[in-house]
Amino acid sequence: MKKKILLCGANGYVGSLFYKRYHYKYDIFPIDNLLVKRKKFSFVKIKDYKNLDENFLNKFDICLWLSGHASVQQCNKDPEGAFQNNTVDLIEFKKKFDRNNRRGRQGTFIYSSTGSLYNNLSKKKNSEEVRLSESANMYDFSKSTLDKYFSLVENNFICLRFGTVVGASPSFKNELLLNRMSQDAIIKKKIYLANPENYRSILYIVDLVKSLEIIIENHKDLRNEIFNLCSINSNIGNFANYVSNFYKVKILKLANSPSYSYLMSNSKFKSFTKFVFTTDIDEILDNIRNYLLYSKF
Repeated sequence: MKKKILLCGANGYVGSLFYKRYHYKYDIFPIDNLLVKRKKFSFVKIKDYKNLDENFLNKFDICLWLSGHASVQQCNKDPEGAFQNNTVDLIEFKKKFDRNNRRGRQGTFIYSSTGSLYNNLSKKKNSEEVRLSESANMYDFSKSTLDKYFSLVENNFICLRFGTVVGASPSFKNELLLNRMSQDAIIKKKIYLANPENYRSILYIVDLVKSLEIIIENHKDLRNEIFNLCSINSNIGNFANYVSNFYKVKILKLANSPSYSYLMSNSKFKSFTKFVFTTDIDEILDNIRNYLLYSKF
């Protein structure tokens, strides 16, 4: 029997690639409320997760939540809506989903958080157990609040703190670090660099969706844990140098501006699952370049 998965955020950057790669393996019901305006994929059902009833939810083994207000900019434009969507409504939805467990179906709620919660904590790779600092914006506040609430109160969940996700997807996001640099290298024949000393953990989107597959296959053994997911740690200057050498273009330095700086450890996830993350930046850049030049999706 195929596992039945409710995929929330199926029209998004990560959700669209997960569906493309795994709809043949799992029985996926892909929904999206199209809160972010972008091209709609034909496989997506336009539904708001908050409006799904318990009888409908009772059929699923997994809820994979890759939705919500997913950027600092989006949260800043709508702080009240961001808090409601990323915390209050999601907590209520998790309770509704959990009622399935009382009917005998041991479903698991898997949701996306963010590595930006480690901003400016340490120049060492931060583990999941580190004490988080005060939130600098509504995006981080909503994510940290949910993580703390789930850890204190909930069961049957898996929290995934993503590094900065990069790589090709049917719903490509061109503003994300290596994606932006690659697009500028191809179109403008140069890349722009600010905050070169700031650290960043990147998560190759192929690693991400492969990790989701492993988590889904082993979800009962991974419950009630927070996992960092990241592929490579470095500073933004080093990433820019890699991109510059890969595309043979020059770097144009810009004035520094407020920006995240964080490092993440993926040791816990590797210990639990034996997963091997990609460490070859050329492989990641080649994936992005193929998408930008040949539109493989």
